[in-house]
Amino acid sequence: MKAKAYDAEAPWLEDEKKPWLKDGRKVDIEIIELDDPINTDSIFDRIKDFLPEKYSPFNKDGGGNQGYFFEIGHQVFNIILNTDFDGEEINLDLVDQNLSIPTGSSINSKLKVNVRSSTWQKYFKNQLFKFWGVKCVLTAVQNKDLLIGAHIKPWSKCDDKEKIDVFNGLPLSPNADKIFELGLISFYENGELIKSNRLSNEDLKKLNINPNIKLEFKNEHFKYLEYHRLNKFKK
Repeated sequence: MKAKAYDAEAPWLEDEKKPWLKDGRKVDIEIIELDDPINTDSIFDRIKDFLPEKYSPFNKDGGGNQGYFFEIGHQVFNIILNTDFDGEEINLDLVDQNLSIPTGSSINSKLKVNVRSSTWQKYFKNQLFKFWGVKCVLTAVQNKDLLIGAHIKPWSKCDDKEKIDVFNGLPLSPNADKIFELGLISFYENGELIKSNRLSNEDLKKLNINPNIKLEFKNEHFKYLEYHRLNKFKK
């Protein structure tokens, strides 16, 4: 939801017998559609204790209730984003920060954020596509299957908000992602590329990256760019 609801007329034609039906409220929202549907059967047992008692998207047996725009809490949101729906159990690269579980919950153990969760990555990458377009910002590669949602400030160093903040990422092709992750390139706030002395101009040219490229960053990018220059970039 982008903002609070406000008064607005309904989009349908006015009914002469019921003119009040044109009076309503409108909420501006942003919807990010995932590439693959979520298999709710595989997570219902984990989210059922966090669902609202009234106006829940699911009934007690896990079936869907008829309706739209159901409200869910952050616990359900985090569980969905931390589940790898490809069916692969991955225990590597777990970050240290735990998700908070409310007192009195039937879930005794704490869940850890999985860095390689396909759902997290698809969600983050789709946000970047909406902001930058479906292309690598450095090489202009447009095949979305080849593009990576690269974090400017590393995932493992981020809090929960920073992990999915669209201003903390760039859509990059694999080669561009690798040299950015290694700190062989970085950026100034004005969008100019910074090249490490460990990376030759010839290699940069072979990677199809223009050293004179200039990206259009927003103020919200600046803290992440500063972190990358200070902690990742290799002079």
